[in-house]
Formats: sequence, structure tokens, C-alpha cells
Amino acid sequence: LEQVQETLQSRLKYWAKTAAESQKKTPFWKRLNNNSAAQQQKLRQSQQHRIRSSAVGIAEGLQFLHQHQIVFRDLKPDNIGFAMDGTI
Repeated sequence: LEQVQETLQSRLKYWAKTAAESQKKTPFWKRLNNNSAAQQQKLRQSQQHRIRSSAVGIAEGLQFLHQHQIVFRDLKPDNIGFAMDGTI
């Protein structure tokens, strides 16, 4: 068994914090730069990728359990762990 580095709950809090920090108002002179729109798009794509990969990991884990006739009835963010390599 691998050691769990952190839970989905802690990752969700971290992701929300980083998203909020990126949404802070930028100075006017930076808004004139077209790169800020491209940076926002990159950030959104990165967030979507994290969410999708997490959802796929959870679904694969549940599929494995169900194939072995195991029903996990306490599914919540605090009970979903990330390994050292970032996998669920």
C-alpha cells in the first residue's frame, strides 16, 4: 500500500485558494497586455484538467471496488487520498 500524502478535501481547499489568488484585481497596465487573457485561459484549462483527472481516479477506484463486490458507503473528500505521485 502507498502512503497517502493528502486528501481530496485538502487539495480542494488549496485549489480554491490558488484560484482566488489568481482572480485578484490586476493593475490597469497589466490589463492592457493581451497575455493576461491567455494566462487566464491557461489557468482555467489547468483547473479543468485537475478536476477531470481527479474524477477519473475516483471513478476508477469505485469501479475496482465494485468489481470485487465491495460497496464503499462513506465516499467524501476526506476519505479520498492522493499518493505521493499525485494519483488518487
